[in-house]
Amino acid sequence: MQILSLKDLKEFHDETAVTDGGFDGIHVGHKTIIAETVRQAKENGLKSVLVTFRRPPRLFFQPECYLLTTLDEKIELISGLGIDYILLLDFPEVRGLEAEDFVQDILIDGLNAKRLVIGFNHHFGHGGRGNSELLVRNIDRWRLFLTVVPPIFVDGFPVSSTLIRGFILAGRVEDAMLCLGHPYFVTGEVIEGMGVGRQIGFPTANIAVPQAKLLPADGVYAGYCEVDGETYIAAIFIGHKKTLGHNKRSLEAHLIGFDGDIYGKKLRLKFIRRIRDERKFDSIDELRARISEDIAEIKRLLE
Repeated sequence: MQILSLKDLKEFHDETAVTDGGFDGIHVGHKTIIAETVRQAKENGLKSVLVTFRRPPRLFFQPECYLLTTLDEKIELISGLGIDYILLLDFPEVRGLEAEDFVQDILIDGLNAKRLVIGFNHHFGHGGRGNSELLVRNIDRWRLFLTVVPPIFVDGFPVSSTLIRGFILAGRVEDAMLCLGHPYFVTGEVIEGMGVGRQIGFPTANIAVPQAKLLPADGVYAGYCEVDGETYIAAIFIGHKKTLGHNKRSLEAHLIGFDGDIYGKKLRLKFIRRIRDERKFDSIDELRARISEDIAEIKRLLE
């Protein structure tokens, strides 16, 4: 898979099947759209292209928003789905493009698009005016074969990134996993903490959370940790360490069966099930006892 920017389109000559969108999370709906794009490309002797933004436009207008996937995570997930090219757009360089100009200048003239696959609720162009109806009205002008993928339902809900963000914020990581088609995860570097976990017998890896990455609700989760090519069952904590009187929210994990130094390394935490809320205990001994219970429950669930 090759990553393109707008300047690369001057020398781009392949004919393509294209899909365009935000693709935050790469959920089961996104995967269906991408699979259809790849299928049409292969069956018609075309290259497949996914067009998305390097930084989602909504972050320019609502900087307090959070994302299901960082750019690196999104690219990694897409790379496993058979796409030939990703075109990464920088929002400021296309911000003023009307919907018709976006299609003509970028998709038709730039990417030599012969086929276009989009989700049923996709909008594009200045002010989000572009949609499937606009494309249908101009289909003869652009000579595009258009496919509009209908919603994908999971447990009666039409899957969307917005729905999944709501599940994550509520700590409903099992529901999020059904909609994503994979466990929700956070990738980050291990940073030095206060060492309290080690002092009470449960050393933890403290994770630097990437900017704008959405964290699940505070609490204790059963999950997995991937580091150095190995996978460990993990007890994952998100919260403020109320028992210790801390105020800063943190993400940390106790890797069951691991004993080593991973400071400065990048790891991935996958959330499988929420075990309990965060709570303040009356003593360190009470906290230690509850952590032991949490770990035993997590091992029963995941081993």
